[in-house]
Amino acid sequence: MVRIGEMLEDVTVCATRLNIKIVRLTGRVDATIIEGVDDPKNIRIIMNMITKHVYPDFRGRFGIQDLRTLKKLLLLGKERNGTVGVARDKYFDPPLVSAIAIKSGDLVSYHQLMRDNLPLQMVNKLGALNWDLSFALAKSRTKAFSKIAPTMAKFDEKNFSITTRDAKLIFTIGDEKDERTAGVPKITIHDDVKTDIVPDVQWKCGSFMKVMRACGNRNPLMQISNQGVIKFYFDTGVAEYLICLPGFKS
Repeated sequence: MVRIGEMLEDVTVCATRLNIKIVRLTGRVDATIIEGVDDPKNIRIIMNMITKHVYPDFRGRFGIQDLRTLKKLLLLGKERNGTVGVARDKYFDPPLVSAIAIKSGDLVSYHQLMRDNLPLQMVNKLGALNWDLSFALAKSRTKAFSKIAPTMAKFDEKNFSITTRDAKLIFTIGDEKDERTAGVPKITIHDDVKTDIVPDVQWKCGSFMKVMRACGNRNPLMQISNQGVIKFYFDTGVAEYLICLPGFKS
């Protein structure tokens, strides 16, 4: 079984690469689920993680905040061959889980948990979607996307759109309809596309790059809905991740 420390390390690495600062952990009898968004007021990235193992110590619902600090504490504990568990508030009967405890020798660091008080918008529900295209996203295609970054000012803030043309799935960076923009970059992400993909929305280049960093060296399953959402799936061995990018009108 994957230990609590390994599971928390996995989620903090992924979430911080997505610029997610706080997550909601729901511990059920049959599953441990972690959810979060990058910005509750302006959602660009939604993360949903289901662990491969159930963690009884986390039964209930908690908020885990300040993930970058937790990531550093976990790394420090790992370097010192420490252990990771939970601390319980003994004023309750039965005692309630109140913090993540990282113990290294005689030193114990506590990372306080929030008790079931996250605002509802922290976990955004997209509802039912039809996925019009599914394929394994090759790293060789995403490298072409990332190579453009150094050549464009404020690349992360640029928008991109998705279209199909000549059976190819194409990312267009910038607004090709804007007469002031000449020669906008176009990248072929996938070939042999038999479905028209024409979502009338855009996405941020920075959001896509964050997902690619979260995927690491994996080739994620990528799905696109003409309703305006991109979804990525990958498995770290510790957990299965579903990451969604909801599009927006420019």
